[in-house]
Amino acid sequence: MLQLDTTAYSLSGIPYITFEALDEFAESVIRDFNPENLKAPAILDVAKFVKFYLEIHVEYKRISCDRKVMAMTAFNTGIVRVYDDCGVETLPFVVHEGTLIIDPVLKEKRNEPRHRFTIMHEASHWMIHRPSFAEGNPFGTPGVFENQYLAAKKGRIDYSRSLRKCLIINLTTWG
Repeated sequence: MLQLDTTAYSLSGIPYITFEALDEFAESVIRDFNPENLKAPAILDVAKFVKFYLEIHVEYKRISCDRKVMAMTAFNTGIVRVYDDCGVETLPFVVHEGTLIIDPVLKEKRNEPRHRFTIMHEASHWMIHRPSFAEGNPFGTPGVFENQYLAAKKGRIDYSRSLRKCLIINLTTWG
């Protein structure tokens, strides 16, 4: 897998990247993965790209009760809270470095374009931001959040802004 070279970083270790540099990186990744796609554009085999090129794993778990957060990337091994099948109770779930967590509703046939987009969006986080969460980060400890192994909002069980709304919905549904 190719690495994106950057020289400028924010205070939290997130790289500053120009649009031109991203375009060049994307083209080099496509050339490395499947050079034929540059000659004759075709739909990228997302499953093959993620599994064999990036060597990352996809898990399907509900991350937020209101589904405002549909995916996240685990940069390091750790534990995240995910919802049970009813979307009521949170449970601990062990993730390993290089895992994408995707909401299972995206696997439904009607959501196929969004599913592909979401996986590639998270895969892009993995390709671009992984050095910021690595042990060798020149800016100190990995990440800047309580959930250091994730690209997620700080210390939220629900990972979204509407935990109160979810609790009200759940109490109404089950009460």
